Amino acid sequence: MKISNKKTHSFMHRILLLTLALSLFSFSITKAQSSNDAGLTAISSPPLLAAPNTYNVNVTLENFGSFNLTSVNINWEVNGIAQTVFNWTGNLSQDSSLASITIGQFAFTYGQNIIKIWTSLPNGTTDVNPSNDTIVTTINICQPLNGTYTVGGISPYFNSFTEAMSVLGSCGISGNVILDVAPGTYNEQFTIPAINGTSTSATVKIKGNNATLTFTPNINDKRYVILLDGAQYITIDSLNITVPNNATYGWNILMLHPPDGDSPEQ
Repeated sequence: MKISNKKTHSFMHRILLLTLALSLFSFSITKAQSSNDAGLTAISSPPLLAAPNTYNVNVTLENFGSFNLTSVNINWEVNGIAQTVFNWTGNLSQDSSLASITIGQFAFTYGQNIIKIWTSLPNGTTDVNPSNDTIVTTINICQPLNGTYTVGGISPYFNSFTEAMSVLGSCGISGNVILDVAPGTYNEQFTIPAINGTSTSATVKIKGNNATLTFTPNINDKRYVILLDGAQYITIDSLNITVPNNATYGWNILMLHPPDGDSPEQ
């Protein structure tokens, strides 16, 4: 059987049109799927380690879609308990983000608190890419410190001064705190921040036990070994603070925002 060139061309033409139509259909579906796509990239508040308190819950929203994002629901829960949905409105262009959106407040109590936050209904439609909608984090709420805590040595409570100051700054104190430093040499530069709860009757004492703290400050705006930044009622006792001769700068202790009740001792 012989097929004419005319019939062959007609058949091939139909195949070409069908292929083109399928391609356009596939493109339209892909475009529709990517047009409305919102998601979350960060939880900026509360901090991961904090004292019991009521905190703002802040998130960073991003528009992953090709259409401008003008509205989206931000849902959230704490420890599996649903909270009030935050209805965001605004105007985010493609691939742009907005940080520190406060979606509500929550009174966090002692222990681990799991926050789950997710977006839904971008521009009032279904989000067909749910993989970037949700963010989950654990907030550790700590009790204020009170008593004696070891720093360094064998099986210490705090491995370093830096770790101790981070916890003190986040958790605060509820009574006198002594940081009992194991003998030895510590190569650190750290800041003693404002510590919640300090007073004339609730102080922080670094009991150095003749340990040596040394550091080589070579950065212009960090010329110190220890920075007291708003800290009050701090005593540093029997801690040898040294700066090597080859250091560019050499301040053992720098005090900012002149504090009350601070006393380096021999």
